[in-house]
Amino acid sequence: MSTFQQVVLIGRLGREPSRRVSPTGDVVCSLSLATDEAQGVTEWHTVIARDAVAELAYHQLKVGMLVRVVGRLRTRELEKRGVRWTRTSIIASRVEPWTKENGAAGGSPQLPMVLATAPLPPTAASSK
Repeated sequence: MSTFQQVVLIGRLGREPSRRVSPTGDVVCSLSLATDEAQGVTEWHTVIARDAVAELAYHQLKVGMLVRVVGRLRTRELEKRGVRWTRTSIIASRVEPWTKENGAAGGSPQLPMVLATAPLPPTAASSK
């Protein structure tokens, strides 16, 4: 039996998206997403988008926008100057403004619903 991992977050962008091109030529966009938990605790998430998802997120998303991110978790162990730590990021397969039309409460300006969707990885059933 295969396993599946998917994360869905709805939150506000804490800063403008940043864009870079990797040494292999891939476009990468980093987002800082804030979600609220009970008792007013804010959790900050690092979101990484690539290629078409990255380009559209970089050009269409702005700080403060309510955004829905669908993706998977990636946890890495890092070390700098002898200090080790882990960092968990969300690798986005889909990023979209979260508006009244697609589920958000309250009103917000009409924006394109889907910015981009990355292709899904092949499943065991589709490879037979």
